[in-house]
Amino acid sequence: MSITSVCPKCGNAISGPFPQQCPYCPFNLSALAGRGTTSFQYLKWKKHSDLLQGQNIQLAKGETYNTSFNFKGYAQLDDIVRFTVTFGDRTTLPSSRGAHQNPVIISYIPEQLGAGTAIYLPGTIPCSGICLISPQSDIYAHSFPVIDDWVQATFPGETSYCRICNAPTAFGQPICAECYAERDSDWHNFV
Repeated sequence: MSITSVCPKCGNAISGPFPQQCPYCPFNLSALAGRGTTSFQYLKWKKHSDLLQGQNIQLAKGETYNTSFNFKGYAQLDDIVRFTVTFGDRTTLPSSRGAHQNPVIISYIPEQLGAGTAIYLPGTIPCSGICLISPQSDIYAHSFPVIDDWVQATFPGETSYCRICNAPTAFGQPICAECYAERDSDWHNFV
């Protein structure tokens, strides 16, 4: 299996899974793994780590969805982000005012990494996907778990293909079930 990843910042191709630090530019995975240093990144991390702080996932006024990492997702976040940068589906998401298209990378892994809620859901539901927002930005890069309903509502009609065998998959599903099964159903084997 030959893997090539692409740096979200400089666009250079890298042989193999994405490393912690791009060999061609200063980009690293810190902000996307919850270690961002800007006030924007800190506030976003705080919002999406309620479960780690022993709180409930709250919907702010005007929000339809919110999500939070759990302890298992947080413990593996570096690898989950590496997997997502390496294999995830890349698209754009309009900014809150709609004036700018933010690059995003979305990927699911076959285990729970957080939980989320929506305005129409009673309680929380498990999340196994992650969205990397503005992954190329030193200031605005951040990540959060995703609810399937949010992905389907935000990116309707989008499809994906397995990065190993090219079989059609749902959007954000970078590896098909058969290719996972061939590798002991462990997504860690890909990074």
